[in-house]
Amino acid sequence: AYWNNPTPFGGMIAGSVTLNMHGNLLRPTVDFTYDEMVNFKGLSLSGVQGSVANASGDGSLSDTVDITLDSGANIFQASVGYDGILIEGTVPSSGSYTVTVDSVTENVDHTVLNPGNLFFTELIPSP
Repeated sequence: AYWNNPTPFGGMIAGSVTLNMHGNLLRPTVDFTYDEMVNFKGLSLSGVQGSVANASGDGSLSDTVDITLDSGANIFQASVGYDGILIEGTVPSSGSYTVTVDSVTENVDHTVLNPGNLFFTELIPSP
């Protein structure tokens, strides 16, 4: 149902994410396009996270997602670039994310932004 058929899903609070699967059936490209999607109050995502992988889930990530974090008192702008990340079995296995927070860009090892090991306090500057 999703192949070559971009399908939007509404954010829990606002915006949307569109799933688009296309390309080669044996090594498909999957794009998640975020359009000011808000699932948690104060956290908005925009941009694209792409992946190309084989049936074993080995491949690479691409593109950039912009993040806006509005605490009510402060607004932080950040982005995460995925172009340097390789995946094995659908999990990041090597490379670095390009993370920009308030105009400061750092390459962050894939182990730091592993979904099982997210510590954003290390990336967000103190007010």
